[in-house]
Amino acid sequence: MVNCAHPTSFEHVLMPDEPWTARIHGVKGNASTKSHAELDGCKQL
Repeated sequence: MVNCAHPTSFEHVLMPDEPWTARIHGVKGNASTKSHAELDGCKQL
């Protein structure tokens, strides 16, 4: 499971032909493209 990340943060490392990608069974992505630090520092979400 990939959790709490926007898909653009990890899509460049996913390699469909690699065996390890079979272990990923889902994604709980953030809708925001901001980093975790930027989100933590936001006054308004």
